[in-house]
Amino acid sequence: MSTADFQRFITISIGSVAELETQIQIAYELGFLNGEFYQTLVKELDDIGKMLRGLHTSLGRRLKK
Repeated sequence: MSTADFQRFITISIGSVAELETQIQIAYELGFLNGEFYQTLVKELDDIGKMLRGLHTSLGRRLKK
């Protein structure tokens, strides 16, 4: 797998994080999640998103060299 391919997979993963965030928001608004658990999930997703975006940026720099 090339670096460009891996970066593409990371891009897809970032999209999946956004999708999951939407689903969690809907579940919370429908009353399936309590506020504390909702906040925990949102925080975890935010952390994962930051890591993925950092990795994506790092791979982009590597490709430009």
